[in-house]
Amino acid sequence: GTVSNVFLTEKLVPVLGNYGYLGGGEPGHIRRIDFANDTNLAPSRTSLTNGDGKYVVGMSSKDYGYWAGYLGPTSPSNGVTNIDRLDYGNDTAAMVVRANMPLNQYNGTGTHSQDYGYYCGGQNLSTVQRLDFSNDGAAPTPKGPLSVGTNAGGGFGNQAYGYIAGGSPGGSTISRIDYSNDTVAA
Repeated sequence: GTVSNVFLTEKLVPVLGNYGYLGGGEPGHIRRIDFANDTNLAPSRTSLTNGDGKYVVGMSSKDYGYWAGYLGPTSPSNGVTNIDRLDYGNDTAAMVVRANMPLNQYNGTGTHSQDYGYYCGGQNLSTVQRLDFSNDGAAPTPKGPLSVGTNAGGGFGNQAYGYIAGGSPGGSTISRIDYSNDTVAA
């Protein structure tokens, strides 16, 4: 596809530093934006482990980018369980699968704190799965559900809270995840 189509299907993982990373779409490339030269097209650095990454969700720690919950060319119709990790210090190396989601799901959204990544919703589910960045080989743990199931919502946050908004059928509902007490409903 054209570059404009690729960017429409990808989700951005914000990273402190000089670069931002886009992941997914077809053919599942991970692209890097150089903030000092942001008029240049984002070159491909590596690819998701399962190829195409339709509906992928991105999360970020200080050292790694994580992508989860997507449809790949050989995945079941309800998504892959892979959680792929990109090492920012070696961003042209092949990505590795660090853990697996407890459910096959896609088209969710994500948010993250300094210590944890949260994969939320997808396929109209209200589930929240937390990935511990310090133990990223372990399966994510379920946390408090969203206030409403969501599909293709948006995720953002600060150091204290994560917010999941929009999508369908959630619409104008905004769910807030309190990172200090993430077992209660959002």
